[in-house]
Amino acid sequence: MTKSEPVELGGLSLLRDLGDLAERVRVREQTLHRLIESATGDYNVYTIKPNGKPRKIESPRGVLKQVQRHIAGHIANTERFPTHVCGGVAGR
Repeated sequence: MTKSEPVELGGLSLLRDLGDLAERVRVREQTLHRLIESATGDYNVYTIKPNGKPRKIESPRGVLKQVQRHIAGHIANTERFPTHVCGGVAGR
């Protein structure tokens, strides 16, 4: 098996390491390492009260937000997840 051959398990493409993730979301691996080390500071934190009950929102910003959007658009929304996976899968 070479690096370029996709590995699948149950219909899902596996990410073997951070380099695989970087390639899939189209960012440099160094960028992911930086995000891992500093992720706690990459959020706007605020509280909303939509129904009178306070709810804390932690909204990503900057590069972290871009990477999360790439993950959603290029991995989470393109993979075929098994039927028992429900969280974060549209329509389940």
